[in-house]
Amino acid sequence: MLAIIYTTGVSLQLSMDCVTGNELFYQASLLPDCLFQSNWRTLADKELIKDVMFVIQHTQRILQYSAYGVYDLNINAYIKVLKLAFSAYTFLTKASTTSKK
Repeated sequence: MLAIIYTTGVSLQLSMDCVTGNELFYQASLLPDCLFQSNWRTLADKELIKDVMFVIQHTQRILQYSAYGVYDLNINAYIKVLKLAFSAYTFLTKASTTSKK
């Protein structure tokens, strides 16, 4: 019972981080398009146009939420972790039942 509670807690924590990372990536990917489609080319202030172009250029690199810069935390990573955990569980269950026979 304690192992189930622990596993559920870890899974919930990882899922919250992965959902947050997925939403961050989605919102950050919309930013350059929204800036470009705004009416920035008709502005009268040339310095402001240069600033908007600078921001558009720097938003081309989309932010991602990662774990120590090694793994990107998104829904795909969460599904991979669940698949790996279930595979390990299945393997250990099979190994446990074959060793009892």
